[in-house]
Parts: sequence; structure tokens; C-alpha cells
Amino acid sequence: MLDARRQARAARLAAKQVPAIERVPFDDLPREAAARAARLQRAEELESLEGRAQEASASAFADETAAARAHAEALRAGAETELSRWAARREAAAQERSAIEHAAAAAAAVAEQHAARSEAARARAALVAHAEQLRAQLSMLVPLPLDGAPREAGAVATAQPRVAAATAWRQSPASASLD
Repeated sequence: MLDARRQARAARLAAKQVPAIERVPFDDLPREAAARAARLQRAEELESLEGRAQEASASAFADETAAARAHAEALRAGAETELSRWAARREAAAQERSAIEHAAAAAAAVAEQHAARSEAARARAALVAHAEQLRAQLSMLVPLPLDGAPREAGAVATAQPRVAAATAWRQSPASASLD
């Protein structure tokens, strides 16, 4: 059976067509060799050009990268300068705001003191006026001794007309305006 298989396979292979071998003309070999050498030379030149182009593009890329880094460094330095300038402005504005707040607080304190003083002056004037009224009323009631001598027994009798005058004065419209 193995033998039959081999024979069938051999028959199939023999039935297939085999392409003919190309014949190489012997008289064309030097020209072919020269053309092949020229193609190889051209391929080497192209590889050399490709290598130089890659070197040039790498060099250009390195130059562009260096320029981009220099530009980025310049931008960073400018940004830092701008940030420091803004920080100085912010600090100056904060100091100015603090000075304004202190000045406003001082002005408010001065205004409060002025209001308190004027209120105290009004109260003092009212007290002085009230004291004058009381002195006037008291002087009408009882005469005060100027020398510090004891009062006489008849001082009460002489004070009666003064008491009537003080009572009349209290009922007058002039005394009502003082209350």
C-alpha cells in the first residue's frame, strides 16, 4: 500500500508542468554586472542621502527643540517677573487698605469722642441752667447769709412774698420752656 501511494504521488508530480528555466545569455553578463553595480552604487548613495537627511532632520529637530526651550524659559522668566510685580502690587494694596482702615477707625474714634464731648457739654449746660433755676428759686425762698452768720428768726416771715413770687414764676410759660 505504501508503494501504491508513492507511485500515485509520483504520477501526479509527473503530470504537473514544470516551468522552463530561463536561459541567461552569456554575452550580456558584463552589462548586467555593470547595471547591477550601478544600482548598488545608487542604492548606497540613496542610503547615504537618507542618513544625511535623518541627521539634518535630527539636527533641525534639536535646533527647534533648543529654540522652543529657550522660548519657554523666556516665558517662564517673564511670568515670574509678572507674578512678583503683581505680588508687590497686592502687598502695597493690602498695606494701603490697612492704613485706610486704621485711619477710618481713628476718625470713627475721634467722631465718637466729639459726640460724647458735645453730649457731655449739652448735659453740663442743662445742669448749669437747672442749677441756676434752683439758685433763683432758693434765693426767692430764703435769703442766704453772706457772712455765714446764723439766720434770723424773722427771715421766714420776710421770705413769704418771695415764695409767692416763685410759685407764680413756676406757673408762667417761661418756666414751662425750661422743663
